[in-house]
Amino acid sequence: MVPYWLFVMATIAYERYNFFSYLHRHYPYEYKKLKRLSIGTVEDRIEYRDFLDNFYPEGDKEWVMIQSNLKNHMRFVIVSFFTVGVFALLYFNLLVVD
Repeated sequence: MVPYWLFVMATIAYERYNFFSYLHRHYPYEYKKLKRLSIGTVEDRIEYRDFLDNFYPEGDKEWVMIQSNLKNHMRFVIVSFFTVGVFALLYFNLLVVD
């Protein structure tokens, strides 16, 4: 189980690095704005998520690919946490019943 979670965390760290390094190289103003929003208030965090969903520069197909990879990996992490929770719940319920 531990190697699986190491894999999950390593892939999300890699995709996040690709996302931010591409943003930093090609769109430095947006990168600075996103960094400022990441350490702000709750409203800033909501704006941070909206930025990740709504920032689409015209004609940049590589950005769309990087952004979709990050979103897919985030879904992968969320589904992984959910399935582990369901598995643990079922395991402990069946363990108590037996």
